[in-house]
Amino acid sequence: MKADLHFHSRYSDGCLWPSELAERAARAGLEAAALTDHDTFGGWPEFRQAAERRGLATWPAVEIDCVDKDLDYKSEILAYFPSGSYGRTDALLAEVRIRRRAYLMELFSKAAAAFGRAAPSFSSWERERMDGRLSADVDPTQLRFGKPDLFRALVAAGALSQPATYRQFKRAYLDTGIIKAAKPKKPSVRDVCAAVLEDGGMLSIPHIAHEFKDDPARMERQRDRLARLLARFHDYGVASVELYAYGPEQDRLNSLVADVARTYGFQFTYGSDYHDRRSASGDFGSFHGDFAGFPA
Repeated sequence: MKADLHFHSRYSDGCLWPSELAERAARAGLEAAALTDHDTFGGWPEFRQAAERRGLATWPAVEIDCVDKDLDYKSEILAYFPSGSYGRTDALLAEVRIRRRAYLMELFSKAAAAFGRAAPSFSSWERERMDGRLSADVDPTQLRFGKPDLFRALVAAGALSQPATYRQFKRAYLDTGIIKAAKPKKPSVRDVCAAVLEDGGMLSIPHIAHEFKDDPARMERQRDRLARLLARFHDYGVASVELYAYGPEQDRLNSLVADVARTYGFQFTYGSDYHDRRSASGDFGSFHGDFAGFPA
């Protein structure tokens, strides 16, 4: 199937609602698509309904922030649920969202001290995130918040006096401790994999070349590290590796990833990681792969 199995909606850090993404997927000629919001299944019911109306194959899916201290891995893992059941994983992520929400509320409070009246409140930004939808349609507890939310809220309120990127804002205010809060604990890769496998889910390693700065020469030099990463994930029960829209070097990077991954028997998923029109992979549907479906 012509498939894109990695993109985001307004439930996490995307710019479109799930039904809008399903419409774009169909318009782009995709045959299979999976909404993988960070740490939330909140958009899945809306996406499934819209996708099925358009004849798209789809499955519940999520991208989970996690860490593995032994491997110095601080990134994400993708999880797909062909059986439709994800209760254990959902319970784990509900706790994650509670911690992240408390963290963002504290950051917004500290931002008020730094920016004064120009700083928006967390509750006002939460309403902005809902984009006029009612709580009957969007459960606020299903929204996943992150540090970029504070940046976007300050930009929208006009509190940042000159044009800035999130990276510049992070260096100037978050890294320096001007705006600071105790970071929420992320789940371990081991715990995440255990929960997903308990639900009968399938796991895929996303954008692994990010660990090598998306540099094929660097990845080639550190091929042993790539092999160690893949071996550890394989031990955790991960079955797939994502081939990804890395940009200009994507063909070389994906070829290197696939070459090493095949030695461990990994299958492959395909993802654009589409968030909005500024995505490196271009407009939605511009990156996809020939996906054979999930094994029984």
